[in-house]
Amino acid sequence: MDTVDLVILLLHPIAAILVIGWIFQQQRKRQRDRRFKSDESTTQDYTRQKERDQIYKLTWFLVISGFIANFSYNIRSGDANLQDIILPAGVGGLHTLGGVFGIALLTYLRIRKKGPKSSPSENSESEENRTGWSLYDTLMLLVVIHAFFGFLWLFELLV
Repeated sequence: MDTVDLVILLLHPIAAILVIGWIFQQQRKRQRDRRFKSDESTTQDYTRQKERDQIYKLTWFLVISGFIANFSYNIRSGDANLQDIILPAGVGGLHTLGGVFGIALLTYLRIRKKGPKSSPSENSESEENRTGWSLYDTLMLLVVIHAFFGFLWLFELLV
């Protein structure tokens, strides 16, 4: 494997690590801001929606960059079988399907969030009284599992 192939393969994981780090940073900032509640809830809602839009766009960028990197690597290495490029065998297939599932899930959640808002009386639990896993925690667990499959696949390609 030459240097160009290595760079092609590492672009997607490095970009993903940067995006995941940014998401964790935003969550910590939001938790810190929640401790110091302010009356600017409409501004916070707008900022949160803007952040969700950025995450959605970055996720699309990561999925597309992953497919481009895989396509480029396979073309350079002489494996031009389109079926194996789109859906690789083994761990690569799990990682690929996980990426497609993740983007579909985020798209569904985005459409659902833009739907009609529920009234405060419908939400019996307030934000500070919630216990258990949040949607954020569940999504981040899925991201970590997806990243694990990605690094197994990268290791498989490098060895």
